[in-house]
Amino acid sequence: MRGLSRIGHGAILIFALAACTSDPATSRARIVALYYAAGVATYCSGLTEQAVAGLQRAVELERVASPLDETEMIAARNRGYVAADYEWSNRGLGGFRRWCLSEGAASIRWLEGLVDTPDAPLPPAIRQPATSYRPYEQTRAGNDG
Repeated sequence: MRGLSRIGHGAILIFALAACTSDPATSRARIVALYYAAGVATYCSGLTEQAVAGLQRAVELERVASPLDETEMIAARNRGYVAADYEWSNRGLGGFRRWCLSEGAASIRWLEGLVDTPDAPLPPAIRQPATSYRPYEQTRAGNDG
């Protein structure tokens, strides 16, 4: 019984060290990418139960190892979803079909694969989402004048 408690303390120490040494920018980019892929999969009607499970598993792993607080995690999640929304909106009438066949399918496969390997890197078929956007009004004002 005593050996089990040592193993438990060792695991806690490893997670604590991982949290202390994780880079905030890398963690933020990972969360943005995870939720971007989930947004793309949603727009392409491919958010399967396995993809949701993969997303949840990868987010939990990142949450344990991340130096980001809850507010920063929520902001990164929102950036990912907004990036997917902007990308979908940028496709025009019917243009999303090709997007769903390429990036959408890759997003679904990646999310489903996260069930077995939650730390898998973002595949090249999925573009790295931007981490910030200007509001629509600013963009429009900049283009109009």
